[in-house]
Amino acid sequence: MISGARIDLVDVGITLGGNRIVEGVDLEIGAGEFVCLLGPSGCGKSTLLNAIAGFLPVQGRLSVDGRPVSGPGTDRGVVFQSSDVLFPWLTAQENVEYGPRCLGVPAKERASRAIEFLQLVGLGGATGKFPRELSGGMRQRLQLARVLINNPSVVLMDEPFGALDAQTRDVMQRELDRIWRKTGQTIIFVTHDISEAILLADRVVTMTTGPAARLKSIHAVDLPRPRNPDTPEAVRLHALLRDEIGEEVSKVLRMQGLEGEEG
Repeated sequence: MISGARIDLVDVGITLGGNRIVEGVDLEIGAGEFVCLLGPSGCGKSTLLNAIAGFLPVQGRLSVDGRPVSGPGTDRGVVFQSSDVLFPWLTAQENVEYGPRCLGVPAKERASRAIEFLQLVGLGGATGKFPRELSGGMRQRLQLARVLINNPSVVLMDEPFGALDAQTRDVMQRELDRIWRKTGQTIIFVTHDISEAILLADRVVTMTTGPAARLKSIHAVDLPRPRNPDTPEAVRLHALLRDEIGEEVSKVLRMQGLEGEEG
């Protein structure tokens, strides 16, 4: 099992193009914890994720296992919403081998590890296929395997299942839950889907609308895994989160002068 890393954000703010996107974020994420960032579109969820990845500068303190984040690092892997980041001219196995190859891992070792991680994500029979020959869900599994093979202690996921159909999304959510429980990595998962957050997270962190978005609430999801979204506890949490997010959506509509309009 891979050891997950602790993440600490202390009074973190993010400014882009002179605009304050995120303000005063204080959050402790435990090693091996699965945290979902939930909020309306444009509230800064992806911006905060990109800052943890090291893609954006921050004000305040942001650290992984006590080490300040000053840029991207192999301790953090990112799974994007689009599978366009896969190399279309490489097979599934070659895509997964890419990271270890850049790190100088010998060919035999990296091939063996690539097959291991393809099997972990359920693509053991697709080693020689190109991305164009795979379904959307299979491409997202391939992207996940390409991240996991580098053994990051933190996996950052930016709405990775948002473009999938409902049935494939359901399968991928349960597969991710299985893989996370097997690897023990720390996962931060951005979503705007309340049911998805409840299904996956140890804690759900909601954000206010921007500009200068802040954390709104933190809810522990104390439900047994694998989870059933129809239990009374899950339904109550869904209603609570729906109301909290609804408040933020209403703020956006009021700022746009749209709330209360008919038609």
